[in-house]
Amino acid sequence: MAKDPLMRARARPDPAEWHDDELMTLFEAVGVFWPEGPLTVASLRTEIRNGSLTAERIAGKDLVTPRSLKEMRQRCRGQRSPRASTSARDGAAKDHGSSSTAVMKSAQAAALETVKALRESSRATSRENTRRRSADRTPPRCASRTSSPTI
Repeated sequence: MAKDPLMRARARPDPAEWHDDELMTLFEAVGVFWPEGPLTVASLRTEIRNGSLTAERIAGKDLVTPRSLKEMRQRCRGQRSPRASTSARDGAAKDHGSSSTAVMKSAQAAALETVKALRESSRATSRENTRRRSADRTPPRCASRTSSPTI
């Protein structure tokens, strides 16, 4: 018969019953600290990979302590990823929640001016009287490729 991975967690479901430095499996940690969610074993593995959760790997098992779980929560509390888009909240925007894109628009306008200037014809670099000769000129003669006379 297989051993129940949550046997210890079921015997002590209250987090206060676990010592701060007592090792527990990820299954036990989820069962004791987040029995209804939202964190799962996969969530804890992700935090281990990201460096937010300190774990010990013994006999191929990731083990954590209640203290390391509390420290993870403290670390994650301070790490908020910045938003990709923000709304202007100061006097720069008159409409509520409008995006502050004035800087992007001015950069785009400057880029368009640069493109426009590059597309305009550049000044002539050759002298004024270097015109092509007229097309009525006869092309140069080519030498015959056959060297032997026909009989």
